[in-house]
Amino acid sequence: MPLLLVFACALASSARIANAAPRTNDEIGALITAETFAYAWARRDARTGAATTDFGQSEGSPGPDAMRGYFVGLSSPHHAAFAIESMKRITGGDYACTLTLYEYLYSGHGHGDYGATTVTIKLSKRRDAWEVVAVPGLYGA
Repeated sequence: MPLLLVFACALASSARIANAAPRTNDEIGALITAETFAYAWARRDARTGAATTDFGQSEGSPGPDAMRGYFVGLSSPHHAAFAIESMKRITGGDYACTLTLYEYLYSGHGHGDYGATTVTIKLSKRRDAWEVVAVPGLYGA
């Protein structure tokens, strides 16, 4: 009986995948860049995070200290995880990606709490590569 249940779940899962809306190459490229950006934030990896942006190439982009500070953050709250909530095409072929960024706030008593911030980043394709071109509270937003 348990094997039958596993098989039924696998069939249901494959049916959901088969019925998913088709994605364009541009949408997948933008999604990969958004995920890399958010993963760099969660892992506090400023080098990888900056590589996903148009840092230094557009008007109003932040200086190196601001960019590093965004990805590295503080010791408390500590970047913990992220979730991609939505992604939609906006004007001119750009995409807007809404992320929930989770942080862990250490209380000093052996435990802490998680908090969340929702941001919508903007992605554009430039020189055949997708880049984050707007981040609320950092630049371009």
